[in-house]
This record gives sequence, C-alpha cells and structure tokens, in this order.
Amino acid sequence: HHNSTKFVLSQNAEYIVTMTDNNGDSELRLWNIKKTAQIATFGSIKSPIFTHDNRYLLFVEQGRAILVYSLKKQAVVQTINSMADKLQAVPGKPDQVLVTKLMEEDGLSYTHVVVVNFLRNKVKLHLQGVAPGGIMDMTKDGQKGIDGLLQVYNIQSSPYPENPIEPSTEVHPFARMTHDGKYAMWVDDLTLKVARLKDGVLVGNLSTHERPTCIELFDFGYLIVVGREDGHILTMKLVDEHVDLDDVDLDDIDQAAPRTAHVRARRLLERAVCSADEVRTFDEVYQQWPLPTHDSHLPEASQEIQTIL
Repeated sequence: HHNSTKFVLSQNAEYIVTMTDNNGDSELRLWNIKKTAQIATFGSIKSPIFTHDNRYLLFVEQGRAILVYSLKKQAVVQTINSMADKLQAVPGKPDQVLVTKLMEEDGLSYTHVVVVNFLRNKVKLHLQGVAPGGIMDMTKDGQKGIDGLLQVYNIQSSPYPENPIEPSTEVHPFARMTHDGKYAMWVDDLTLKVARLKDGVLVGNLSTHERPTCIELFDFGYLIVVGREDGHILTMKLVDEHVDLDDVDLDDIDQAAPRTAHVRARRLLERAVCSADEVRTFDEVYQQWPLPTHDSHLPEASQEIQTIL
C-alpha cells in the first residue's frame, strides 16, 4: 500500500491495517499477511484497533459511528452510533472497548469516556472527570486504568477515580502501570516517577536529563525503557518490595549483595516480578514470560534488509 501513513498489526501477526491520508480523508485497507491479499477497503475512518483475541477490527467511520468488522466472516457485524476520537481494546475483556471523545458544552471542554460492550452495543460504564487524552494505560486483566492526571479508575465497576496517588494539577504526557496494577509511573518534566498504588507512596524518582518522548514496558511492566529527545534510551528495572532469594545461597549471605555489574544485571533481569497465579489473570497476549538473552545471541538483519532500511 503506497504512501501509507500508519500501520496497525493484529496480535497474531496475521492481519495488518494500512492507512493513507488523501486530502484529509483517511483510507483504511485491511490485509491478510499470510495470503498477501487485500481483504477490504474503507474510507473516512480513524482509530483502527484489533481486539486482543484477533477476532474483530474496530474503527471510527466519519467520526460518527463505530464499525465492528469480523475477521472470520469478513463483514461488518455491528454498527454503534457514537461519536469517537479514540478506541482502545480492554485487555482480558474481548467484547469491550474504551471509547474516548473530546466534547465541548457551554464553552467548556471535557473528555467523554465510556466502556462499551461492542457486541451487544451497550454502554457498561461512563467514567467521570477523565483527563484530556483519556485513559493512558490499563492493567492487563482489564480492571483498572490511569489517565494523565494520575487518576486511577476501576473501569469494570466504578465511574469515579480511586485516587491512590495524589491527583496532579497538570496533565502528564505519559502515565503507565505495571501489568498487575501494583505500581504506576509517569513523566514529570525531566523526571520519571514511580508510585506504589496500594498507598500512593513515591518509591522511585529518576532524572532522565533530557526530555522523554516515549515509555515502553516489558517483563510484565517492571522493565522500563524510556526514549529521550536526543535519541538515547534509558533502561531500568523496577524492583518490587518483596525479597527474592531464589538465587541466594543462604550459607553465604554475602552473595545477596552482587559484587560485579554482570551479576547485578543478571539478578535484576532474572528476578521474578509476578507469580504464575497473577500472570494467569492477564489477557493471553500478555502472559508470555520474558526470556533474558545476551546481545551476541540476537539475530542480525541480513544485508538485504539493512539495505532496504
């Protein structure tokens, strides 16, 4: 698809959506990657998402309706008459989607966020007082979400925020949570901050020295990668408050304190952060355990691929 401006890949890497912008009119094309075949084309759309179970593609048509496209039937199976700016699939809830719309009323703007069962065309919950930009991250069991004001919502049962962290007076550009919802992290100017959600206590405060432009989480949210404006990245491991003695020889307690950078890195990367029972509550997409490896073991791109890039 020439002149594509955006790509969205399904979780099983079987389907991909390409989008082009033609004079402000966005065109969506759906492809089957394995068959290298185009399946469907839609015009005047935005915010395409695949559900985590790889069964549906959802997108907003002309800003006034949400279309639900069945990948199995290769047809639109549901139309929801609702204005929307952004759609988000809810982890662990394959029939739910977060619908966000920036609204204006009497000269005031506010963010309208609802949890919708898109198969039944039914609103489950209307979240109150969500920050501009909507919900920035969700726990991987689909129970909680956090916005840019550091308000934490139970998106399955309550329209009002729980506020374990003292709410911010300004909207932060990034706010994330570990997969299990135990910790939240956000960017405050040139600082990455981490708070424990059970009591709101700040447990981490790290200067990034340059302005962060993105945050990505791995290892169930406990391995944090921060991209900076100068092109550098920072990697860090969030160590839970529980003590993990799996690798410690209790006959030699000095081993509890790593003596070399290599041992320290291995201890941090191999440290268990979630129990098997906790991981089983996550959406299947997020249940895969990380596999530590050395840089030398990573495959390199072929010369042909490097030339294309």
